[in-house]
Amino acid sequence: MHAGAAGAMSAARRSQQNHNFSAEIQQKRIQKELNLLKTELPKDCLATSQNIANGIAVQIQLLRTLVPDIPEGLKAAEFEIFLEGRFPFQAPKILCRTTFCYPTLADGRDLLQDVTKKQWTPSFTVCDLVLKLPAFVAEVVKVSHNGIDSMGYGTFHIGSVFNIAHFRNMEDVGTFEVSEVTKNNTQEGRYMIISESVILFLEPSKKNKDYGVLISWATLPSLANIKRRRGDKNNITLNWKGIG
Repeated sequence: MHAGAAGAMSAARRSQQNHNFSAEIQQKRIQKELNLLKTELPKDCLATSQNIANGIAVQIQLLRTLVPDIPEGLKAAEFEIFLEGRFPFQAPKILCRTTFCYPTLADGRDLLQDVTKKQWTPSFTVCDLVLKLPAFVAEVVKVSHNGIDSMGYGTFHIGSVFNIAHFRNMEDVGTFEVSEVTKNNTQEGRYMIISESVILFLEPSKKNKDYGVLISWATLPSLANIKRRRGDKNNITLNWKGIG
């Protein structure tokens, strides 16, 4: 065998071994995380998990006894933590699933930075994140009660994949199937999500139309005006401040 070919095969073998080793380490880390959630959380904090396409989703319920400041009628504040990709070297995402402030945070924004108050490192555990959630809820509710809106919390990641059913199930979020007219005058199918403070545009996933990939977003205050095309009531143009 040629020395160069043998070297390439050896490098490929080492790469596969490293991949398997990394996957094994990650699996052990995730199992450790799930075990901690079973043993280290207070009784009024409930955690469940499920496998998703690119990792694990952890559902968190903070019962009213743990977050007494949430609005009357809510039994719990709910969040979902996504452990995806190269976790723990890739930061998880924290999404809110219930509305307990104005404007709602349950519109797909990632709240990790606001919950941790610092940059993510692999030394954090998911349990650490969950234990910080009650203080975060109390902070946001206090801000909302003081007449300051919560729009500044969280961020959106272009390329994030969302289950459209989550938006359709939210009372404070509108979900619309629309067509975007491109510069080439072609029409592309889109999901348009409108919450109390933001508008999101998602491209339907090619693998599963029940999912959408975030391709653009903007805050509603940055919307300058909406124009309807004369003679075509179904065609509207969104004009943004400082664009165009």
